[in-house]
Amino acid sequence: MEQWEESECLHSDFGDKRLNIRLAIILHSFSNSPKDSIPTSCQTWDKTIGVYRFMDNDNVTYNSILQGHIKASIDRISCTDVSKEEVILAVQDTTIIDFTEHRSHNQLGHTSNSFRRGILAHPTILITPDCLNLGMIDAKIWTRDLSALGSKDARKSKPIEEKESYRWLESYISADMLAKQLVDKT
Repeated sequence: MEQWEESECLHSDFGDKRLNIRLAIILHSFSNSPKDSIPTSCQTWDKTIGVYRFMDNDNVTYNSILQGHIKASIDRISCTDVSKEEVILAVQDTTIIDFTEHRSHNQLGHTSNSFRRGILAHPTILITPDCLNLGMIDAKIWTRDLSALGSKDARKSKPIEEKESYRWLESYISADMLAKQLVDKT
């Protein structure tokens, strides 16, 4: 296993050190073949079962994985080479992850129309002007309620906190708070 996987998992806390080690093993397997299925990436049945058990563990949540990654991202920003950067860009966008063809797609919300099913993700990624990816500092994932499909006019009367576009503001606030935190350290 390489050093980056260990440093990436340094702040992960699942309440069990074995889960922290398993996350590093999973990152190693997935980084070697990111487009492959879980069994293909893992190459052995034991590692494949380990991934599924990891994901099925109640202590392993989206937020618990994300929080460890965010802390690792902040560590990367604070390292000597990166801390000399005058500008770090906080890039954000909303992405549709389409699962229409997946057999369990009926459990998901709509994406672009009533026939497409999936989830939406809105990450904020920090990069240097030279395109060095420092990691994520914020990420929201949600599904759209099928009953809200076609209610475009009703959205106009909603407060901003109830709109999907609020994720853009939340992301900006996260980046602003981090910038202030880092300036206070110098």
